[in-house]
Amino acid sequence: MGSTIKIHNKDILFESSVAPEKEAERLLKNFNLEASDLLILFGCSTRILLSKIIERTKKNSTIICVDPDDQLKSLLTEDLLKSAYFFNFNEIDKIIAKIEEHFYKKKQDLFRHSLIKNPNIVRYYQKEYAILEKRLSLLLHELYRNQLITKKFEKLWKINLSFNIETAKRKGFTIKGWKDLFNKCSALIICAGPSLDYYIKKLPLLKDKFVFIAVDTALLPLLYNNIIPEIVVTLDSQIENVMDFFNPYVFSMCKETDLVIETTAHRKIPSLFPGRIFFFNTIKILKDPDTGKPVEFLESHYKKFQDLFKDCIGLQSGGSVSTSALDLCIFCGFKKIVFLAQDLGFIDYKIYCKGTYMDKRLSLIENRFFTRENFILNYVTLSERPLIYTKRKNFYRSSPVMDGYRNWLKDAVNLLKDRIFFCEPPWLEEGEPSYIKFSDLEKFTPVQKPERPALPLYNNKNP
Repeated sequence: MGSTIKIHNKDILFESSVAPEKEAERLLKNFNLEASDLLILFGCSTRILLSKIIERTKKNSTIICVDPDDQLKSLLTEDLLKSAYFFNFNEIDKIIAKIEEHFYKKKQDLFRHSLIKNPNIVRYYQKEYAILEKRLSLLLHELYRNQLITKKFEKLWKINLSFNIETAKRKGFTIKGWKDLFNKCSALIICAGPSLDYYIKKLPLLKDKFVFIAVDTALLPLLYNNIIPEIVVTLDSQIENVMDFFNPYVFSMCKETDLVIETTAHRKIPSLFPGRIFFFNTIKILKDPDTGKPVEFLESHYKKFQDLFKDCIGLQSGGSVSTSALDLCIFCGFKKIVFLAQDLGFIDYKIYCKGTYMDKRLSLIENRFFTRENFILNYVTLSERPLIYTKRKNFYRSSPVMDGYRNWLKDAVNLLKDRIFFCEPPWLEEGEPSYIKFSDLEKFTPVQKPERPALPLYNNKNP
């Protein structure tokens, strides 16, 4: 007789009554378990199946079993229970936390996983397992993308980091003194989407009402219109991003502007910028799979900087400088945070506003290939619940450009609904409650902006 459990008040056979070992081998024969770092099993539940899996996997692999009922664990020996992590399929957050912990703390050159479905169990819980599989496939896609990005840029990051360490010793500052400093002010995060062309002449009307925080790509268009932001945030490590700063307008107009720069950003940017340089590390916020509490995680290439400069603050980034700017604003305690021109590629054949280096480059090389639709498909991950809605040509898209940025920003907007807003692009027909019109921004009350302290990163206390 095969083993049975009760499902929907019926005794259900969940392994073969004749040859359970052969059934397990048949289920596993198409999986390269020996090469898998992470193995996820939907509907494990049998001693034989789990034993076969453990025999074939590497010693340092992580095995996650997702079962519908705790009664199934009673069929397993104590040794088997210690060899894997067991979750109910309703514990999605804990499963995701365990996978993230595995990925970030077990550093591998190449991350591989296997997802095995036990049909004897899954068939009775198709809807529940389908929801879980969709969430996990999105997570694994993002982890693989992060791994490929790291593999591509890690050498460049380390080169930039070694130069930036020397710059930080000479003239680097920390934003530690900015913590909650701006709790009586509002921030305007100025991005480089095409709607900036529409609003840029009106921005002087807001200068005494907001602290202007520009992302790197928006800096030159602002300076060309004689608008000097108080703060500029930059993130990227590639040589193309240097072009946002290699300009006489920057050299002459930004002496009173503070640059908040990621520690692996291109090494030439700090030497080109005339104002004060504030470094930050990029951190990831993971959940502890046991307690569910958030835990800060710093990847290995950032640890060298952090070990040298204990006061270097960490900010989140989902691959977008806009995320870093948003996390900076939350760290600084701004009471209201408004995004302006966060609409990259929103209209036909237009990705950036005028005056950006990327706009010139794309218009010369690539713009002829970009329709709105294929730009979205290739460069923007559509959200299940887009942050921007419009009926224009039955088209919609999400505002953030990267997966991690979209997911993190969605959480932030849900958490801080009365604090984070998007300035509505002029062509938008319908907006979510998080949208605000430019005319409403003009009604904000002027504020006294505090001095931004510059605490040196490198001092006698540092090793």
